[in-house]
Amino acid sequence: MKQIVIAMVMTLILVCCLNHILTVESKVIHREDLEHGLETAMLHALSGSMITGADQVEDGEELYADFLSELILQLGPGKAESLDITVYQCDADKGVLDLKVSMSYNLPFGQEETISMRRYACAGT
Repeated sequence: MKQIVIAMVMTLILVCCLNHILTVESKVIHREDLEHGLETAMLHALSGSMITGADQVEDGEELYADFLSELILQLGPGKAESLDITVYQCDADKGVLDLKVSMSYNLPFGQEETISMRRYACAGT
């Protein structure tokens, strides 16, 4: 009987440790995905705003649309459903993009977590 109780306690401790490890790893993976996708999308959108000629981005809405389409490509359509984007400044003439992206996801054992990142980028002329 004593061994059964010890085995159950050890199993409970193992499950708690596994939950903690999976939660931390999941947070790191989602944060890195969001950071990489956000930086790549901003770089792509701002590089398009500095092009002269037929493909030039002409206003803030086009700049935001370029950013959003590239962000969805970077993150994948499954993660893009849980995005919340706040635009603080979007100016194609100056090449400025300032925004905050929040992404919600589920942890391995069902809890919901949200990651937010605010980034400011300015294209050099």
